[in-house]
Amino acid sequence: DAMETLATEGVTANFVQVRLMRPFPVEEVTALLSKAKRLILVENNYTGQLGLLVRQMTGIELSQQVLKYDGRPFSEEELVEALRQALAGSEKRIHVSHLSA
Repeated sequence: DAMETLATEGVTANFVQVRLMRPFPVEEVTALLSKAKRLILVENNYTGQLGLLVRQMTGIELSQQVLKYDGRPFSEEELVEALRQALAGSEKRIHVSHLSA
């Protein structure tokens, strides 16, 4: 939903969901991420553990992170606003909370 909203603003985006951690799908994830112009990690985790695992397994760093760690899922509005913020600036970590929506 967030991607559709951003598309109306001229933002084209792709989405990769890593669902298998062990064995990590190194070739598939590397192939997909290496095509991207810009990478933003979206994760329900304080430390961005998936981003660390991606870097460890592929050597590709996800330089920007949108993180939410209050135990609630992202709402579309929260995610759209956080992605707008990431795309507009160079902040490495953007923290999202249901209180910020």
